[in-house]
Amino acid sequence: MFATLFLISAVLVLISLPGISAVFRRAGIVDAPGHRKIHVSITPKSGGAAVWFVTLLLLPFCAPSLSAETGAALVAVTLFFLLGLLNDYREQGPWLRYACELLIVVGFGLYAGYKIHELGDLLGFGPITLGVFAYPFTAFAVASLTNGFNMLDGVDGLLASIALPMVLVLIVIARYAGGGADVIGILSVFAGGLAGFAVHNMQLLGRLSARTFLGDAGSLLIGAAVCYALLGFSQLGEPLIRPIDAVWIAGLPIMETVNVVITRGFRGQSIFTAGKDHVHHLLLDKGWSHVKIALGLGALSAIFALTGLMGALMQWNEAGLCAGFVLCAVSYRMTLRTMWKQAISASDEPGQLIVTKGQ
Repeated sequence: MFATLFLISAVLVLISLPGISAVFRRAGIVDAPGHRKIHVSITPKSGGAAVWFVTLLLLPFCAPSLSAETGAALVAVTLFFLLGLLNDYREQGPWLRYACELLIVVGFGLYAGYKIHELGDLLGFGPITLGVFAYPFTAFAVASLTNGFNMLDGVDGLLASIALPMVLVLIVIARYAGGGADVIGILSVFAGGLAGFAVHNMQLLGRLSARTFLGDAGSLLIGAAVCYALLGFSQLGEPLIRPIDAVWIAGLPIMETVNVVITRGFRGQSIFTAGKDHVHHLLLDKGWSHVKIALGLGALSAIFALTGLMGALMQWNEAGLCAGFVLCAVSYRMTLRTMWKQAISASDEPGQLIVTKGQ
């Protein structure tokens, strides 16, 4: 059943995207090329809308009876999508958007209990509980990680390749650890939508540029969907996974977000300053193609997600998993720092490495 939902969703996104893209072109919701961007043609930001539309279209079939918690998560994710869509239509200030994201997370934490109240036994001395800090910590973590997904939406096919392994791992966990049928169905449809979008977005079969982009609507949709699924799996009711398992599943965007915050902090720059210091830009400087970057970082994301899956199923030691993740994060940071220095040394115009975001 769930494989069928995946395939139906993928096909629907495949066939609906050209029509949705035409609507976005007429509405002016497009990404125009420029000297600070990688793409060379006007491209509609319609990918996220197609995935969202097909997910809602199939909702009566994949989840005919929604739990209150799942329904609340869907509304929260939709609000993130609409916030991104507004930004695609008319760019808002980054701090205003971030404040709106914080309000969404706090609101649905109060309404449906979506909050990180426990971090698990990360140090080997017993569970770490957050108490009164649960809501502010959750708001900061979810809003920041959702924007971390947005940061990784920089070359054709990349974000779909990174997110798809996470969603597939969540489906496996839900199926074998007792998750609700509504959650499994929605995740299956969502995964299919990402696969269908990737066909239009990746440089496949000799195509030199993407037919459509996710836009902020799509990247925030994906980030919020993964975040709320991980929150539900690790914090609500009888948890299906532990918090450290959730961290591993979303490992790549977490590491990218932390690296950007540290890098920009040392330079005295705002974390919202657009730049080419992200991992995909540094790999482009190394001569990697869009497809190679998407597949390579997608494989890395899959390794992290599978580590989280095995940790959850085999109940690996939480402190050991935490130490392993910190070690990987430090290695990631040091590798990107070295690549950044090499890019600066090789560039005739180092200042151009801090540029406006765009594909």
